[in-house]
Amino acid sequence: MIIIGICDDELRSREHLKRICQAYFMNEKSEYRIEEFISGEEALAYDGDKMHLLFLDIEMPGIDGIQVMHSLEKSNKVWRVVFVSSHQNMVFETLGVKTLGFGVKPVRAEQVEKWIRIAEKENEGDIVLECIIGQNKVFKRIDEIYYWQAEGNYTYLVEQGKKSLANQNLKAWQKRLTEMSVVRVHKSYLVNMNHVKYWGTEQVCLTNGAKLAVGRLYQKEAREKYYDYVQRMALGRV
Repeated sequence: MIIIGICDDELRSREHLKRICQAYFMNEKSEYRIEEFISGEEALAYDGDKMHLLFLDIEMPGIDGIQVMHSLEKSNKVWRVVFVSSHQNMVFETLGVKTLGFGVKPVRAEQVEKWIRIAEKENEGDIVLECIIGQNKVFKRIDEIYYWQAEGNYTYLVEQGKKSLANQNLKAWQKRLTEMSVVRVHKSYLVNMNHVKYWGTEQVCLTNGAKLAVGRLYQKEAREKYYDYVQRMALGRV
């Protein structure tokens, strides 16, 4: 099921987006749910299943859309954000790690459909990893793991606000994650590139606030893989 969020204080704008989304999913015969929010505060208070795509207005009473975007960067409530606004001059302020696009009101149906298809395609790769933690077999969603940290013959899986000690060393995890958007940045760290906020020469900053060292031996290859990832993501959203 795809979950779409629409956050706008104007009823007319919410209804316009909702009609487009409903028509798209009816045509695709896909299961979906639409969550509506009339303020930034309501969107941030949402505590349901992760929204795959949130359509977000900029100018709203109280917390505006830009503030909502920055708050969401530190959570797993939303996968991608699309801004829909009349304030085209603010497009550069909407850029962020979760931002997928910007549409000018009234947004066209073909634009909305394109963004939904991209969110659907990205979430097809929402891989669930089988892990042994202690004596228990558990399943972790890869998009909820920020990084993997070596701990001897074991590895910490670091999520938002917690980390779990799993079987297998970091080298084994690296081999398992070869086809994923994961890169080795240090002898002690594997990083989920979906959660990179800033990539520096000697440090990578993640959306949960973590700052990890980039080892000298890994700098060149890790940076190249990250840039390749960014380019692939950008091309997929054109």
